[in-house]
Amino acid sequence: SGSSIDELTSTLHGKVGFSLHEGGTINLDAIQLATALAQAGEAKGWGEQGQSRLTQFASRFSVDTGVLTIESAKMATSERAVALFGSIDLANRMLDARMTLVAAKPVTANNAASGSNGSSGEQPAAAAQPARTEVITFRGPWREPTLRYSTLPSKEAAPAPTIRHPG
Repeated sequence: SGSSIDELTSTLHGKVGFSLHEGGTINLDAIQLATALAQAGEAKGWGEQGQSRLTQFASRFSVDTGVLTIESAKMATSERAVALFGSIDLANRMLDARMTLVAAKPVTANNAASGSNGSSGEQPAAAAQPARTEVITFRGPWREPTLRYSTLPSKEAAPAPTIRHPG
């Protein structure tokens, strides 16, 4: 009958995609969240919500009976390539998603000590920090999901996502 938001969201079907060619800002500091979770391992709720300045963003979603499936959501900051996968149950306001973060540039022995993310011309050295993928899972009610942190070792680390704009 469509008399409530919950009834309307449960009837949604279709696909949508959008992109920000010139970047933008989101109200989630993914790097700060990953840093805090790396120390805690797990947390309940979103914690401090900063902002991330995106240099690129492209996404594709499908919706079926009110469940939004994130087919592809890829974004880039100056420090990380970020990808998001999973689903959001709109009617029940539940998350089941995973975010991966990969360093935008390789960490080398020269820039590891300075905290820099690398520059052109530098080659990764044997003493450099190995590449890794940081993984944050989001599960539960979207107002206060359980967040878990893990990493994938270098040989399993996902390459930085290539952003393709829908169209």
